[in-house]
Amino acid sequence: MQRLWPNFFILTHENARAWTVRDSLQNLQRASCGVVLRAYDLGQKTRLTLGYELAQLCRTRRLLFLVAVRNNIDIAIATQLHADGLHLPEWVARRQCLSPVLGWCRRHGRLFTIAAHGARGLTRGRRLGADAVFLSPVFSTATHVDVQQIGQMRFAHLSRVVRQPVIALGGIRLSNVRQLQHCQIIGIAIGQPASG
Repeated sequence: MQRLWPNFFILTHENARAWTVRDSLQNLQRASCGVVLRAYDLGQKTRLTLGYELAQLCRTRRLLFLVAVRNNIDIAIATQLHADGLHLPEWVARRQCLSPVLGWCRRHGRLFTIAAHGARGLTRGRRLGADAVFLSPVFSTATHVDVQQIGQMRFAHLSRVVRQPVIALGGIRLSNVRQLQHCQIIGIAIGQPASG
């Protein structure tokens, strides 16, 4: 059975505030959005508090809620928050044992998404059985200055050859989002707008 995915995701960052996510989602249709709790640089207690606020927001608005994981502590946070699934950054997928992540998703019947920065990351996502792939950065972005942008043409090619649903991420703005209209994607993702 094909899963109906949100077509818009917000990924939190270290300056995350639940109200900025709420405000960002205000004008968007229910059930067409998802939130990924990243905010790695927050302390565990602060990240958990933010996670509770976001999880409640997502439950109220019927949004998909994923927790990005780096270690077993993040898996415990996802369990406490009753997350809909786990998101695995590419740097974690390359370097760590993934059995706890995959086991948690299977045991709880939850989703598993992975980040990919090119063909190798897409292959890793397929091999691991990811439900969807966040392919990034499509365009240049301040959050991944050490990663070369994929570019529109290469992104279009990669999005066509991958088997999993692809979510475009990285440097996406109103001024360039139309460049993705011929790509095989199910949605786009942006980093959380900065709090004022």
